[in-house]
Amino acid sequence: MVQALRWAATKPDVIVLDLALDRGSPTLPTVAQLVPILETRRLRVPPVIVLSALPDAGVIAATIGAVACFPKPFDVDALVERVRTLARGE
Repeated sequence: MVQALRWAATKPDVIVLDLALDRGSPTLPTVAQLVPILETRRLRVPPVIVLSALPDAGVIAATIGAVACFPKPFDVDALVERVRTLARGE
């Protein structure tokens, strides 16, 4: 997650978060906490897409203000197209 925070500071066009990445250390922030952390650091929060197999992924996505939630398994082509659309600012 520390790398994600550093990377987010580079001002990406889109952030794709996989909720499965939360299996790390309990002392680190969770993936779902990334957006609030960026906001408190006054960093620009780009559109966020959530990927997950969790049953409550849609709720988590809505809570952090994600623009989309792709349940696993998902159509990779649909994800790529959504990222391209968002990166163009549409």
